[in-house]
Amino acid sequence: KVLEVAGLSLHDPAPWDSSSSSSSSAGAALLEPTVIYVKRVMALHEQVGLKGLVHITGGGMTENIPRVIPKGLGVNISTAAWQVPPMFQWLQQAGNISDAEMRRTFNCGVGMVVVVNPSQVAAAQAADPGLFELGVVVDGSGVSYV
Repeated sequence: KVLEVAGLSLHDPAPWDSSSSSSSSAGAALLEPTVIYVKRVMALHEQVGLKGLVHITGGGMTENIPRVIPKGLGVNISTAAWQVPPMFQWLQQAGNISDAEMRRTFNCGVGMVVVVNPSQVAAAQAADPGLFELGVVVDGSGVSYV
């Protein structure tokens, strides 16, 4: 729907890709396969142990993360923890989509969330330098964006 509103087709160049060397169409970019996380996750689990694992799919972070958090606990996510990729920024702007709807619908560049003990955060980041601290588990419920 966003492409339609923006007057683009799946065959048009991806408007969020400003590199002059890219020949990616909007359709090809939107259908790019997901990252396969299994090897990284298994290695991380062996090294530091995981308390939870969330593949961020339909429902985004807002609906998926609470599924692995015990009752009585919630999550505060730091919106400054990562840079939302240009594709999602463009979709939000072109489709006039609210932050809440983006976070409920898309992964916004966060494809997998691992939950570890607070004492294991540094060890997890050392084991997999691609990891970053997205947020913290807190008393409460649901997901809050701070």
